[in-house]
Amino acid sequence: MFDCFSKLFRHPCNRLYSSSRFLTCVLTALIFLSVSFADQGLGHTKSTAKIPKKQWAYSNMLALRYNPLGLQNELFMGYKQKLYNKPESNLLFGKSYWWTGLIARASPQFAMAGLFFKTSPIAVLELQGAFSRVQSLTTAADLPEYFTDGTQAAVNSTVNNRADAGHIITKGWQSSLQARLQAKVGSIAIRTTNLFRYFDLEGDEGALQSDLFYDQTLDLVTPLQGMVYQNDTDLLYTKSSQSWVFGGRYT
Repeated sequence: MFDCFSKLFRHPCNRLYSSSRFLTCVLTALIFLSVSFADQGLGHTKSTAKIPKKQWAYSNMLALRYNPLGLQNELFMGYKQKLYNKPESNLLFGKSYWWTGLIARASPQFAMAGLFFKTSPIAVLELQGAFSRVQSLTTAADLPEYFTDGTQAAVNSTVNNRADAGHIITKGWQSSLQARLQAKVGSIAIRTTNLFRYFDLEGDEGALQSDLFYDQTLDLVTPLQGMVYQNDTDLLYTKSSQSWVFGGRYT
């Protein structure tokens, strides 16, 4: 999900990341609509229906985001299966699963498509990995319109004058590993997510190792090859009978 309060930590071995400590406490606001579906033949799974042991499933989310500015749609689609032969009433293992398939994100700024694997071996833990291709849909000159002040400062602080001229890499590959701890009591949920994302990006002719790529989801600029670590803690209000989820995030 895309949520509210943000602060970024960069990989310490990278000069750009270590120079971006000004982002240690960035507050953002976000209200989002999260709509999930599970496809089962001719119908869709309802929240009150029994979870099938095996199914083809998809989840779609549309999010309007401020700071950084952006509209994003995220789609997961693939094969999903329960991990254990436990009743759903089992608090820790009743809804455990593994799920693999295609992932896609799209916005006016970029498009991304790839493969994912997700599993929840126990109710309080969710693990996810993904490998994808990303492509910018806007020009480098237009990108600063979407930056937060902290990201713009990161661009301005780089020794690469080409970045000041708008020379920002716009395509490449990325992979990620994510671990999430979560708990829910009534309508209140809390979760903490640790994300590692590695970028392997392509430059145009004459590109330099210090050229930059802007990731709108994380709101950061990164060199052609580099790793980013981010930790998010979310406090959410949600009801299973409604599609709206409201929450705050500290990163």
